[in-house]
Amino acid sequence: MANGKGKPSRKGYMRSGPYEFKNFQELGDLLEDLSKEYGYKPNDVLDLVYDRYIRKSNPRYYWKLSRINLYLKQRLLDTHKAWVKFGKEHPGPLKLPFKKYKKLFYSYCKTGMKRIDSVRRVVNSAKYLEVKQRYFPDTQPMSKDQIRQEEINLNKLISDHRQDDAFNIKWHRDKKGNFSNQMVINLLR
Repeated sequence: MANGKGKPSRKGYMRSGPYEFKNFQELGDLLEDLSKEYGYKPNDVLDLVYDRYIRKSNPRYYWKLSRINLYLKQRLLDTHKAWVKFGKEHPGPLKLPFKKYKKLFYSYCKTGMKRIDSVRRVVNSAKYLEVKQRYFPDTQPMSKDQIRQEEINLNKLISDHRQDDAFNIKWHRDKKGNFSNQMVINLLR
C-alpha cells in the first residue's frame, strides 16, 4: 500500500478500503501530497475530509437539519396570513432587493408572530420529542429547564449565520412544495 517513499498510496486506499495510519506522520504526508496535488493547504484538506466523512455521517448533523425543518414548517404555519397578503401584493417575479422584501414581509406579520414564539411551539410539540428519539433513542421526556435550554439552543441555531448551509433549499424540499425557493426559507428564518 505504500509507494517507494514509504508514504501511503491513494490508489491502494481506493481499491482495498480504508488505510489505517500507524502514526500522525503518515497522515501528515498524505495531507501534504493531497494539498500539493489540489492546491490546498494541508489543514484545508483535513477539513474537507472531516466535512465529507465525519460531520455529514454524524446523527447530530441530521438532528440539526431536522430541528431546522421543524422550525421552518412551524414558522410557515404561524405566518400563513402574512404570506397570503405578501403574495397578493407582490405577485410575479421579484425585482426588489432581498432586504426590502424582508422588511415588507415582517410588516405583514403581527406581533404574535415572533420567531421565539415559533421556536417555543416547535420545542413544546410532541413531534419534536419524537424526532429527537429517532436520533437519540435513550431520550426521556424533558423537564421545564431542559425545554427552556432547547428553546435557547434552537434560537441560537437559527440566528447563527455559520449555519447558512443548513438552511439551503436542498435539505428542506418536500412533496407539498412548501419551500419552493430559497427566498421563502430566507424570509422565514
